[in-house]
Amino acid sequence: MTEKTSKKTKFSHKQEESIDAVVNYLDHVNQVMKNRQISFQHEDELVTFDIPDAVKLKIKAKNEENSGSVKFEISWKNIMGKEMTD
Repeated sequence: MTEKTSKKTKFSHKQEESIDAVVNYLDHVNQVMKNRQISFQHEDELVTFDIPDAVKLKIKAKNEENSGSVKFEISWKNIMGKEMTD
């Protein structure tokens, strides 16, 4: 397994799941983020992010006649050793 440690790291994954599987996944994310770190793994690649104490949370939701979506975005910046958000 290789771990990405470059300054710019990206991870993307998309998959249809049952609502129960999504709830379990979000519960897991909630638990690990309390440790200020989160990792994602796909096949043999592991990507780890250290999360500062101050983050920005953005939520978007829309409901249309035959579809809907909810998007959560958590972002942060770390400038010169100081945690900052937009």
